[in-house]
Amino acid sequence: KRPVQPKPIDLSAQLHDVLKTYDFHLKNKGFEYTLEVPGEVRVLADTEALTEIIVNLLDNAIKYSPDRKEIILTTGVGKQMGWLAIQDFGVGINNSDQKHIFDKFYRVSSGNLAKSPGTGLGLSLVKQLVEKLNGKISVTSEVGKGSTFTVCFPLAN
Repeated sequence: KRPVQPKPIDLSAQLHDVLKTYDFHLKNKGFEYTLEVPGEVRVLADTEALTEIIVNLLDNAIKYSPDRKEIILTTGVGKQMGWLAIQDFGVGINNSDQKHIFDKFYRVSSGNLAKSPGTGLGLSLVKQLVEKLNGKISVTSEVGKGSTFTVCFPLAN
């Protein structure tokens, strides 16, 4: 409900800042992570909203990766957008569920994903925040191999 206030932000630096405070949580859960950040990626975004987006996507990567505890975080620029990708090697999401996962209260109804706790609100909140910032979110996933969530924001001048 809070209004967003987009301003020029370095997406790579913001990711580093979030990981400074989130590093203990990741390590405590047994996760290793790799940062592939080529340098500054200046986008128009809101610092608090961006932090919430990153934390929510990291929480999901942790929640749905019971065996291979590895996450790859990448930033870059392409098609007039700056982007951030969070890749896990967890249970993955089947194709028929992928188009619904950003819907409010949607929960995958079968397999390992259905057994995990949650309200079905996290990804819909992330999508709302991304769209408030004139961005886009997408997912690529394969069952048993993991998921990559990519968030794009307009470049800052």
